[in-house]
Amino acid sequence: MDLDEAPKKTTRARWAMRVILLLLGTGSVGFWAYGKYLAPKSALGGPCTWEMHCSKDAPRCMKDAIDGDGVCSRACELGHDCAEGIRCISVELDERDERGMPLKGGYCVPQSLVDKKTNKPAHDAGPLTDDGWLPIPRLEGQFEGEIVVKLDLAEAHPVLVKGSLARLPGQEKPRIVVDAAHARMFVIDDEKKTFQAQSIEGATTALTLDKTTDKDVVAGVPCEIFRLREERGGGIIEACVTKRGAFADPKVRFLPAWQKELANRGAIPLRATRKDSAGKESTLLVVSQIAEKPLDDALFAIPKSYRNLAQKK
Repeated sequence: MDLDEAPKKTTRARWAMRVILLLLGTGSVGFWAYGKYLAPKSALGGPCTWEMHCSKDAPRCMKDAIDGDGVCSRACELGHDCAEGIRCISVELDERDERGMPLKGGYCVPQSLVDKKTNKPAHDAGPLTDDGWLPIPRLEGQFEGEIVVKLDLAEAHPVLVKGSLARLPGQEKPRIVVDAAHARMFVIDDEKKTFQAQSIEGATTALTLDKTTDKDVVAGVPCEIFRLREERGGGIIEACVTKRGAFADPKVRFLPAWQKELANRGAIPLRATRKDSAGKESTLLVVSQIAEKPLDDALFAIPKSYRNLAQKK
């Protein structure tokens, strides 16, 4: 018998490789079984490290950092809160459009995670923050009082401002309060003791912001000049701001991208103009009167006894 045709013995190295592959295969099956059947599952807003830790009702593990802790989330419709303390916000998705730009969609994110992302404490108010639906800001040096503001071609009108909150003066029904820091509007029916929250975040526009050393005075209040360049269209927005809160007009249903950018930076625009690529200038916003004074929290608060119409019955 030819020695070349004799059966070859399995070497120790080959046996060792087979054992390793077997162990790896067994471990993979075990890990899959643990993730599918044994790992604890969190509900919407619950803690997670990986998506296997989330229930099928909230299957995505959302994180504010790759190595950070996450919360279980699900897709949602923008403008409708997912539950108490859990907002539906626009986030970038893994999918891309034909231009290679990330697509966006609504996902449920706890308010505490939104506050952390925007460097704002989850509870920056006093007793009303704990007892009511809407945190009342009480940050040191924040602006409180009444301003008269004119937007674009609209008529000038008064607005009450308390930090990042704003509403019209008087007893309008329903009462509308906007939270510029989080791009939300609250429609409040004090007679029925109900309210509904909705997003006022407008179309996303890429902006580049430059802080300058220039300063000015608007309606007797010193302000700093910020310039925001629109990456598409080449327009330049120049805003004179006071860094004492944030502002969104209660009469506007969508917050322009440039106002959202300033709100994220804790800045209230007192004057803003836009110059397009052809050099044509237009006024976006101007505050003509400012009267600083303490404002009662009750003007903005939503008592905890009020029913959230966005919640399922």
